[in-house]
Amino acid sequence: MPEMVHFINKRNQRKQTFNKNISQEETDLTHQVKLNIDVLDMGCVACINKIESTLRHTFDNIINLHSYLHDNSKGGEVSIQLSVKKNEIKSVTNDIINAIEVNGFKCKLKQ
Repeated sequence: MPEMVHFINKRNQRKQTFNKNISQEETDLTHQVKLNIDVLDMGCVACINKIESTLRHTFDNIINLHSYLHDNSKGGEVSIQLSVKKNEIKSVTNDIINAIEVNGFKCKLKQ
């Protein structure tokens, strides 16, 4: 999963020489995360609209959302950029996958 999740946060990049332990302040920081999810049985524009509208209405921390169909094979991909606290990344990722699957689509994180 780490190869699919990209952290973009300048505040986190600065060196902290006074404390090497993760403080409560650092875990409360919001990070920008990008997820790419393969939706195996997405086959038309209506499917794209259903997935995108579900995600936009369910998650208020989405910054950017883009879905498209694969050219040569069945299915498509959803690319999501969202802001989330560091300690909530795994649970939010699982919630997104569950939200897509509840709508009747099979999906997995792209590797």
